[in-house]
Amino acid sequence: MSNIRNKLYEKFLEAIRSKVPERFRLANIIADVLLIEKDAVYRRLRGEVPFTFAEAATVAERLDISLDDIIFVASPYRSRPFHLHLQNYFEMEEIDYTMSQNYVETIRSMRHQNKTVFGCVTNVLPLHVLTYCPLLFRLYLLKWMYQFRNFKAIQPFSQIFVPERLQKLHRQYLEEVQNIKHTFFIWDKSFLAYMVHDIKYFQHLRLIADEDMLMLKNETEHFLSKAEEVTSNGGYSNGNKVDIYISGLNLDATYSYLTNERDIHISMVNAFTLGALTSMTDDVCERMKVWMTSIKRSSILISASSEKERISFFDKQRELLHQQLIS
Repeated sequence: MSNIRNKLYEKFLEAIRSKVPERFRLANIIADVLLIEKDAVYRRLRGEVPFTFAEAATVAERLDISLDDIIFVASPYRSRPFHLHLQNYFEMEEIDYTMSQNYVETIRSMRHQNKTVFGCVTNVLPLHVLTYCPLLFRLYLLKWMYQFRNFKAIQPFSQIFVPERLQKLHRQYLEEVQNIKHTFFIWDKSFLAYMVHDIKYFQHLRLIADEDMLMLKNETEHFLSKAEEVTSNGGYSNGNKVDIYISGLNLDATYSYLTNERDIHISMVNAFTLGALTSMTDDVCERMKVWMTSIKRSSILISASSEKERISFFDKQRELLHQQLIS
């Protein structure tokens, strides 16, 4: 029984450290939420004094950790552990900002590890792009609002603004993901057509004005130019490798994983436009890696090679924009 208890305790410590990798910041958060001295926090983090059940539950709630996943009992009727946290992007709570900041800091902790890999299979513009293109992110906020609010409460595109704190997090995220040593994307060949369809739909509802359409078109063209540059160079300007594939098959959703050679394995499946189902178990991440490898076999690599296919792909995307959106 002692070995099982120790194993569970170690899994709990691993979970809270993965949420907040910086030891000093983690100690501050736990001290604040449990109202205890930092020395007492450090004794618990070292395993000298165990968290009580009430303390563990309080910390788990604060850091959005599932104790159910940690206890995880094998059963033929039980699925692999995924966790869904939905943010209200128009009424962001402190826990929402904390979770986003923790993810940024997790990426930062992996930036100098040569075997860190971020992989993404996507049928929409991924978050990497949305943080780089603020107008397109506002488009996704409009879509999120349309899906979660009464129509009368929906603001038009021109009245949607991203809080400065969230913009700052996006800039930090973009900076850190570009420091990942190896990134690859597998894009659905029709991903841009899906986005153009959404823009035109909201235009028909009079939620996007003609001048907004023009701004979205211009920003999308700017994204295509930047993406073509990264694709041609085979990486970011800092030298980190980026592989971009175009899938020969239609993709049903967006899947991604972030992993290093040691202890961090994060898998995500996008849900509800801007949400994600997240797992931090090794086997789920490994299965996703194997699946993405199989998708590569039916895809064309257009980065740093296949110049004819790369030029043809981006030309078709620009033609789509000019045909479907106002000039």
